[in-house]
Amino acid sequence: MSALFDPIDLERLPPVAEWTVNYDAELVARIESFLTDAPEYAETIELESDPVRKLLQEAAYLAVLAKNAANQAVRQSMLATASGAELDAHAALIPILRKAEETDDRFRLRIRRSHSAFSVAGPRSAYETIIRERVPDLIDIDIRTRTNDVSVDPGVVKVYVLTGEEPEGSADVAKRNDVAVVLDDDVVPDTDQVIVLSPVIADYSVHALLTINPGPGQDQVLAAAQSAVTALTDNAYQIGGSVSRDQLIAALVVEGVTKVDLQLPEVDIDAAALTAPRMSALTVLPEGDPS
Repeated sequence: MSALFDPIDLERLPPVAEWTVNYDAELVARIESFLTDAPEYAETIELESDPVRKLLQEAAYLAVLAKNAANQAVRQSMLATASGAELDAHAALIPILRKAEETDDRFRLRIRRSHSAFSVAGPRSAYETIIRERVPDLIDIDIRTRTNDVSVDPGVVKVYVLTGEEPEGSADVAKRNDVAVVLDDDVVPDTDQVIVLSPVIADYSVHALLTINPGPGQDQVLAAAQSAVTALTDNAYQIGGSVSRDQLIAALVVEGVTKVDLQLPEVDIDAAALTAPRMSALTVLPEGDPS
């Protein structure tokens, strides 16, 4: 899993100061300010039918709208928190366009990576950026050179591509060939010898028995548990990915599950260099199921 582009976790940046949006507090502040100049209204201002109170309520509501709009403008001005059309505007400065069905999170990451494409392939980050832009639907890429792997000969660039296809199958070979094609003489320095390879695929199975609260809905509980595990393992299916038993158990504890007996895998799937852990079989059954 490449870490070339992510030295900063955007989600952990300190929050930017924003206006506090609280209608009740706004109304109280306006009433207090009004009564400072007109204390004789102290009793009538408490009546919901009082016209002055109505005006102050409108003023408080407009203040809330204004502060909320200001907060939204601040969020949309930053790449870390921009979304939708505003995120597209950030990308236009590079310039790149959002791909069909591309989510904000994936597009945001691609925007961050795109700065490396200003260089020809040479830096490892430039290699990855160019490949991701020109060959869609790759799951992961790992670039190995002498600078990060002493086993690589000087001048050699090993590009490991996780295509999502069966390794060495026709679809996998075709995608790796696509990668080799985009790394042509126009982007690869003359001093680089590029080799496109597949990572090792480490298959594992998940088999779990769940104790489920009695009552209807057992099938829905099992389906929710399976979906949670699939989401976890799909995310871990990257070069250098890992999956722990604790993570799997936590994913299986969906609403309605009181106990998890995780039979497989028997040990944690630890991260390994140039290896992608792939869940090849998933079985989730209720406790006591004979199958």
